[in-house]
Amino acid sequence: MKKQIGLFLIFLLAFGLRIYGLNWDQGFHLHPDERFLTMVGTGIRWPKNIGEYLDTKTSPLNPYNNGYDFFVYGSFPLFLTKAIAERLGLGHYSDFNLVGRAVSAIFDSGVVILLYQISGQIWPSLIYSLMVLPIQLSHFFAVDTFLNFFLVLGFYLALKKKVVLAAISLGLALASKISALLFFPLVIVIIGSNNKREFKRFFLESISLLLVSFFSFRLFSPYNFKGFIGFNPQFISNLKTLKSFDNPETWFPPAVQWIKTKPIIFPAINLFFWGLGPILGVVVLFSLVSFVRELVRERKPNYLVLSLIWVAFLFIFQGVQFVKTMRYFLPIYPHLALLAGSFLSSRLKNGWQKLAVALLLVIYPLMFINIYSHPHTRVQASEWIFKNVSPGKILSCEHWDDCLPLPLSGYQSIRYQTEMLSLYDPDTKEKWLKISQQLEKIDYLILSSNRLWGSIPEVSERYPIAARYYQLLFSDRLGFEKVAEFTSYPKLQILNFKWQIVDDWAEEAFTVYDHPKVMIFKNIQKFSQKELLEQLFST
Repeated sequence: MKKQIGLFLIFLLAFGLRIYGLNWDQGFHLHPDERFLTMVGTGIRWPKNIGEYLDTKTSPLNPYNNGYDFFVYGSFPLFLTKAIAERLGLGHYSDFNLVGRAVSAIFDSGVVILLYQISGQIWPSLIYSLMVLPIQLSHFFAVDTFLNFFLVLGFYLALKKKVVLAAISLGLALASKISALLFFPLVIVIIGSNNKREFKRFFLESISLLLVSFFSFRLFSPYNFKGFIGFNPQFISNLKTLKSFDNPETWFPPAVQWIKTKPIIFPAINLFFWGLGPILGVVVLFSLVSFVRELVRERKPNYLVLSLIWVAFLFIFQGVQFVKTMRYFLPIYPHLALLAGSFLSSRLKNGWQKLAVALLLVIYPLMFINIYSHPHTRVQASEWIFKNVSPGKILSCEHWDDCLPLPLSGYQSIRYQTEMLSLYDPDTKEKWLKISQQLEKIDYLILSSNRLWGSIPEVSERYPIAARYYQLLFSDRLGFEKVAEFTSYPKLQILNFKWQIVDDWAEEAFTVYDHPKVMIFKNIQKFSQKELLEQLFST
C-alpha cells in the first residue's frame, strides 16, 4: 500500500512539473511545430462516416486535402487533440495548442505509471518524473511525448506476453511518429525471449505483432496510405524531402546548426548537462557502468538487459546522424530511468539516504521550471520596445526567426517598419549589398534568439562575411550598441541565495522556443552603406 501511495504522489509531482506554466508563451504560439499543428488541427474537419475517414483522396480530415502539402507528423496526436479540444469548446486557434500541451503532459506523466508496472519499484518512476527533457517536451504540443508513451506501453505489454495489445500500442506509436519503426526489432527480441525453444510460437507471434501493428497504424494514421496497403506517394515524397535536409551540404537554415557537431559527443553532452542535468547525469552514468560490469558476473532482470540494448542502439543510431536534436533521444529516457532506478534501489538502504538523493535530484527540475514562472523573454522584449522605441522607427528581423515586437494587448496601435535580414542566404556580394543598405537605415537591430548568431559563426568557412558581421556587432564595431537584453535561465532562489545555470551553449532547440536570449541593439553611429561594407569586407 505504501508503494501505491508513493506512486500516486510521484504521479502528481510529474504531472505538476509538466503542467506548470502551461501557457508559457502567453498565447503567442512561439513554438513553430505547435504553430503548424495548430493551424492544421483547426483547419481539418471531421468526416461524415468511417468510409470517408479512410478515403485518403476525399477525407476532410486529411491535411493534404486542406492545403497542407507537406505534412510528416503523426496523425493520431493531432486527431486526439482535436477531438478533446472541440469537446471542451476549445477548438479554435487561440486555445488548440494549450489543449495539446495538456494532453502531452498527461501522456508523459503516464510513463511514470508504466515504469512502476515494469519494474515494481518506485525509483524509476521518481527519476523519470524529474528528468528535464521530458518535462520540457511535455510543455510542447508535438508528437514526441505520444510516441514515447506508446513505445513504453508496447514494451510493458510485450514483457507481459500480451502481443496483440503490444502491437496495437506500437501501431499507435507509428501513428504518432514514423520513427517508431526502430523499436520493432527490440519487441521481436522480447517475443523471442518469451518463447525460447518454441520457434513456431515465436514465428506466429512475430507475424501477429507485425500484422496487428500495421492495421493499428493504418486505422489511426490513414492518410499515410493510398489504397489499403500502399503508402501514399505524397507522404513518401515528404519524407524524402525531409531527409534531403539531413546532410552537411544543405543550405536549409535549421540544418546549419548541425554542420560542425561531433557524432556521439554532442548528444552525450546535451543529454548529460541539459536533458538529465549533472546530478542525475552522474547517477545515470554510474548506473550504466555498474550494470554493464555486474552483467558479466551475474544474471540481471530481463527488462533491464533489454533496456540497456535499446539505450545503446538508439543512442548510437541517432548519435551518428547529421541531425542530433535532443528530442530524438527521448525514447531512451524511460529506459535510463529503469536502469538508474534499479541502481539506486540496490544501493540506498535507509530512509535518510533516499531522502538526501531525492532532494538532490529535485534541484535541477525546480530550477528549470522557473523559466515558466515569468513572461516569455520575447514578450518582455516586446514590452520594452513599445515603451522605449518611438512609433515609426525601423526595426530589423532575422529571416527564419520570430519578429518582434509581438502584438501585445494595449499596444496594437503602435506601428513600426520592419526590415527582414536574410542572413542564412549564401554569402554573395549581392546579399551584402542589400543587407548593408538595410543596416544603414535600421534604427534598432533585434536578435530574438540565438538561432542565427549561435549557428552561422560556427561555419565561418561557409559564411565568412556573416560570421564577421556578428563578430563586429558583438564587439561594438558595427555602429550598433546593445541597449537591452532579456534572458530566462534555469534558476533557484531561496531567500538571498540565487543560483542560475547559463545554458546559452546548450543545443539550440533547448532554449530557442521557451526561453531564448533576446538582444536589442540601437544604431548609434549611423554608418553609411559604404562604411558598413568596408567594415564587413576588411581583413
